[in-house]
Amino acid sequence: MYHPEKGPAGFPLDTTVVIAVWCPGGNARHAVVTEGLCKYGFSRIVSFMPLFWANPEIFLPHFRLDLPSKAISCQAKIRRVFSLLADEGSRQCFMEQLNWQLLPEAIALVEHSLEHRYNEHDIYVARNDELFVDCGAYTGDTLEMFLRQRGDGFSHVLALEPDPQNFDRLISFVAELPATQQSKITCLPFASSRSREKIRFSSGLELSSRIDNATGNIEVDGISLDELCKGLDISYIKMDIEGAEPEAIQGARETIIRCSPIVSACVYHQQDHLWQIAMQLHEINPEYNFFLRRYGDEYGDVVLYAVPTGRLAH
Repeated sequence: MYHPEKGPAGFPLDTTVVIAVWCPGGNARHAVVTEGLCKYGFSRIVSFMPLFWANPEIFLPHFRLDLPSKAISCQAKIRRVFSLLADEGSRQCFMEQLNWQLLPEAIALVEHSLEHRYNEHDIYVARNDELFVDCGAYTGDTLEMFLRQRGDGFSHVLALEPDPQNFDRLISFVAELPATQQSKITCLPFASSRSREKIRFSSGLELSSRIDNATGNIEVDGISLDELCKGLDISYIKMDIEGAEPEAIQGARETIIRCSPIVSACVYHQQDHLWQIAMQLHEINPEYNFFLRRYGDEYGDVVLYAVPTGRLAH
């Protein structure tokens, strides 16, 4: 396997180089490899994605990778969602993500800090009585950032994490918090779902543990937010649940109508989530203002924020 640290390694500089790795967050991420190749004079650099497109029966769909033709068939929805985005940064982010799905060129994007993921106070105003629902709480990473931003300035947190190993670590994390914060956090071993149901789940995959009806190795309890949050004045819902966001939003429909909470949902797990989740939320609550932000490096951690007008920062 060739690595840019080897220099040209005898290859002519007009060689077409196919970057055949895709590892967001890793040392071999697209931007780093592209930079190294350019440094040594290679100029014909292409992505691995056309290989996947030419052999979809082998490679696709995979994570958010799928055929460009599927995105093109949704152009009316894509244009509609683009028109709903509330600021230029969101529109630029949307086009970057869309271009990556449609174009064969190797596109390398700069890194962004994770610090304000789910805590974008330049978009919305924080509330001291925030009732925050953390769907996909993992081991407390989002909760840690939330508490670092808010301190004791919140009403309550409902933290849902169905993976048993992650849930144990979440419980341990909360147990180390100050008593004033512990008393306002409830950890629940549930998967956010469209209804109360038993769900096949792939456990033990750290951040990638997920609902998997085909090959899941355990069974977990799913619950709708409408049932869980009945009678509660929910003000913020976060969803990072490895592609199950549309089902969880369906199960939160009445809560979203009743409470009009901020919803921050990951939109990078499947190809059409970039536009489909915004369309779904817009249909439930046409008054939402939509923002899109990318965190980390390259094409992971793309988050859609649906913000009611009364919570807008500007």
